[in-house]
Amino acid sequence: DDAVLIFGNAAFYYWAERPPASRFFHFPAYLLDSPLLPQVGANLQQALAPGNAGAVLASRMHLEERLTEPITAVLWQHWVPVQLFSYPYQRDMFLFLPKTAVSDREPAALFAGEIRLTAVTGQVVDEQHVLVRLDWKAETAVSADYVAFVHLLRPDGSLLSQHDGVPVVGYRPTTSWQPNEPIIDWHWVEIPVGTSLDEITVSIGLYDPAAGDRLPLQSPTTEVDSFTISWNDLTITQTKPTD
Repeated sequence: DDAVLIFGNAAFYYWAERPPASRFFHFPAYLLDSPLLPQVGANLQQALAPGNAGAVLASRMHLEERLTEPITAVLWQHWVPVQLFSYPYQRDMFLFLPKTAVSDREPAALFAGEIRLTAVTGQVVDEQHVLVRLDWKAETAVSADYVAFVHLLRPDGSLLSQHDGVPVVGYRPTTSWQPNEPIIDWHWVEIPVGTSLDEITVSIGLYDPAAGDRLPLQSPTTEVDSFTISWNDLTITQTKPTD
């Protein structure tokens, strides 16, 4: 119950979801274009949701790969085209991702009656980067492809830094979301060296890239265009696996 073993191409998929700066290797186009990628991703999204198991990634990292000859083959449950490669050398990689605790500060923010932000967590990666995880869920079929944004605001409301992008590093546009499907969306935000986050506010939302209009955030008392929360309320907590 503490970790899910993710290996082979599924491990590639997981890292494809990660922010580019945190990836360990390059992703071949044939893998990312696989029609079965969303199915694999949906299973991983569910397994890694807050309160569920953590993960162990196991994959073989090939260095200086060279495509020598494409081949065709039919393999049972093989979900990407088969290619023939040569590898000067390689190494195996294992990475343990601890279980993430369920947040007791779920925002339950509903945007335009279509998309709900169910949880927000964040962590400081280093003195120049923070990582914000957004947990989304579509209430119904989504009518358009929206861009998600994470803005860090100074105490006076001015913009300190931001990251805008199609959810899941571009691989899960909102029109591909199924109702009630959990979507885990990471945003890698750069910050100036020496920044104190104690008084920083995080503004989160969605907008239509064609019109530039933000989706309204619905609430019983008011209507705004973003969900805001102080950085200090986003501290991620993790549980260590039991032996």
